[in-house]
Amino acid sequence: MSHIYFMCWKSTVKTPTFSIFPRKESWLAHELIPILEGKHIFPGECYFRKILVGKKGLIYRDVAVADPVWQNYPPNAFAWPIFSEPLKQLIQENVSEAANIDWIKMSVEHFQDKRQYYILKFNELHDVIDKENTLYVRGTDNIIRPCFRKINFDKVQIATIPTSGNLWKITSGVYVSGKLKKAIEKSGTPGIEFSKTRAI
Repeated sequence: MSHIYFMCWKSTVKTPTFSIFPRKESWLAHELIPILEGKHIFPGECYFRKILVGKKGLIYRDVAVADPVWQNYPPNAFAWPIFSEPLKQLIQENVSEAANIDWIKMSVEHFQDKRQYYILKFNELHDVIDKENTLYVRGTDNIIRPCFRKINFDKVQIATIPTSGNLWKITSGVYVSGKLKKAIEKSGTPGIEFSKTRAI
């Protein structure tokens, strides 16, 4: 059995962030999740915007051709797990079939360059939470700090936690096993951070 980690994209306040945005900005992430059910292609084009941290908040700018926008786990306006093709392939090779995940292809443009990214979709909520040691909002089932059951997590290698409605299906709350973390780090894939979680 191994440790379990929360996986997210890496960003700093000192350098610009290049984030994916939809061309159709009326889309809201939670409204898209049921629309994407059973789909394997995102219904629209996306592009990059530059985000900087200013004294009064975030500043949004257009990107330049030479900007290093192509990342393996890019921030995005949806707050979704969107991965490059190499990272998607790496994850696919290191999780079990029991994980029951799908991938939704997303086209992203940067001037004349267009590449494919992949949205991770969970099809099943696995029994990986140790409820007795998980911290909840008092009187609710909303999780503040999860505690995982290692023996159950090792069967899937990647999972998420319960949330309201169907928001758990496409979520930035992605947790991975130590085995998957090690495979990602060994591949030299940059731009990803891992935070150790509670597990028994």
